[in-house]
Amino acid sequence: VDTAADRVQIGQLLDLLIADYQQQKRKSTYDLKRKVETQLRPFFGRKLASKLSTVDLKAFVAKRQVDKVSNGTINRELAALHRAL
Repeated sequence: VDTAADRVQIGQLLDLLIADYQQQKRKSTYDLKRKVETQLRPFFGRKLASKLSTVDLKAFVAKRQVDKVSNGTINRELAALHRAL
């Protein structure tokens, strides 16, 4: 049975996360938007949340490591994705 939850894209969840940060007037809203728009949305945005796998997460980490980004930055990006989910 295909439910509405099965059709939610990660990009939609990222939009909701940004809206939540704005509503809460969080100081980190700017940083979150930058992470979402430059890294998370391009990589995960069109993927169905119900189809996200460990393979996808490992591919993201590998890509960011190739970009020579620190592990701390990668962890913060993944934490934002986790919060959106």
